[in-house]
Amino acid sequence: MYLTGQHNVVPEQSLVENITEVALAFMPSENFNDPTQKEWSLFTTIDEVRPKFSKGTIIQVAIGGWGNTDGFSTAAKTEESRSLFASNVKAMLDATGADGIDMDWEYPGGNGEDYKQPGHLNSDKAWEISAYPKLLAAIRSAIGPSKTISAAVPGLPRDMLAFTPSTIPDIMASVDYLNIMTYDLFNRRDNVTKHHTGLQLSLQAIDAYLDAGVPPEKANVGLAFYIKWYTTAANASCSSDPIGCATELMEAPATGADLGKAGAFSWHDDVPEGLSASFARAMEWSVGEAVLDLGYT
Repeated sequence: MYLTGQHNVVPEQSLVENITEVALAFMPSENFNDPTQKEWSLFTTIDEVRPKFSKGTIIQVAIGGWGNTDGFSTAAKTEESRSLFASNVKAMLDATGADGIDMDWEYPGGNGEDYKQPGHLNSDKAWEISAYPKLLAAIRSAIGPSKTISAAVPGLPRDMLAFTPSTIPDIMASVDYLNIMTYDLFNRRDNVTKHHTGLQLSLQAIDAYLDAGVPPEKANVGLAFYIKWYTTAANASCSSDPIGCATELMEAPATGADLGKAGAFSWHDDVPEGLSASFARAMEWSVGEAVLDLGYT
């Protein structure tokens, strides 16, 4: 499970006793490119988190996260930069007492938050596809076999630029397992509604990785503990079939900027103002995923 700074809430012991890995999210990737880096700050510490879970639970530090790509790109560029990043990962693990890392690069090869910004186009980042396994290999060499490396990987086929039959063998040689992001499968780059963490789309994502050569025992399915909402088009008729319903434009075509027509909130959060009525109708209608009036949950 991911434990984040936004929701630093651990359920009671009986509810987490079977958790085997916890990733503390996130530490910025750029921190690991500084040869003078000595501080490894997080929203909590390994020592504070470890007693909240069963003995033997692996506590990782997740590096990166959505929108945090530049540090990875810098790190992957050369043998020297990969070595620096890897040595700093080892230093961080030694200093914090963490059991490993989760590499959350979204995404090697492009399609990240900045994918329409100059210098960050997919064509500018194609070299990262072959550099990504090399960065993982450098980290594995630096930290040794006793520490874990997992990688958060995209659930949408359009984002699996660096995860193909030609790259998966080298990736899997360095990581213990992949955390497949079988959520956010409908996002602001779409123009019709679909499930953001639906069963069929999740199965398609899993199959894509298995077909590319990922051993089943090294593929983790992601479960989203949050709600996504999206604004449907004013002229859309969604009552009869909420899947495939037209949305408003949610991302600026030229820049990729968020137009504020979509969002998310955790089950732990209060329902945001303006969404209460739509959320209540969605829950009453299906006790789950639905599209009604304002958005998609």
